Amino acid sequence: MSAKADKRIAKAKADKATKLDLSSCDLTEVPADVWKISTLTLLNLEFNEIGSIAGVGKLTKLVDLRLSDCPIKVVPDEIGKLTALAKLDLCRTSLKKLPDAIGSCTALKDLILSGNPIAKLPDAIGKLVNLKSLMMIGAELTELPAAIGGCAKLEYLDVGGNKLVHLPRELGALKKLWHLGVMGNKLVDLPVELAALDKILHLQLDDNPLTKMPKLKKVASDKVREFLAKQA
Repeated sequence: MSAKADKRIAKAKADKATKLDLSSCDLTEVPADVWKISTLTLLNLEFNEIGSIAGVGKLTKLVDLRLSDCPIKVVPDEIGKLTALAKLDLCRTSLKKLPDAIGSCTALKDLILSGNPIAKLPDAIGKLVNLKSLMMIGAELTELPAAIGGCAKLEYLDVGGNKLVHLPRELGALKKLWHLGVMGNKLVDLPVELAALDKILHLQLDDNPLTKMPKLKKVASDKVREFLAKQA
């Protein structure tokens, strides 16, 4: 453990701190003492060589957990114990999947999964009833689960740069969605249910082989129709 990390951890323990920043501290593992600071609401471990976060379930007061640019391969089931967690940043790790236990993080508002080799999201994603933003750009996603329709508060969804061929019709249930980014996929059509997205401000469809949209064009709102016209 680096001297910088050691000093910050010792101070956080002594002060019963709510925030701990260990980003870029040359860590190869999370020091055991970190899991003992039960007062933490924010933990930043970005830009380290940490491969495991086993023990994270002990920090039940966490609201903000930042793990981007760490070679983490597995998110343990104990993540489900973090029922106060509002932001989870797993950008550019080595994750191939999320555990079903993520569905227990019902306070989650922001989930960042961009740059990971994840091909499929668990159906438990639909249990995140407070989720407002889901970013999963440049991953390996081949499908979005129908359960995404359960994220009724979702406002921002960006899954650009993946391998999606179709989108689930349940996206039409996301009445608060104002940004939908699907550019750079393999979409050949769009579900007619997207016509219901009357709050949409940004609909990014570029770089898709879209060919089948006649039904959607007929029933779409003016805003959606405007975006579709740009694809013609």
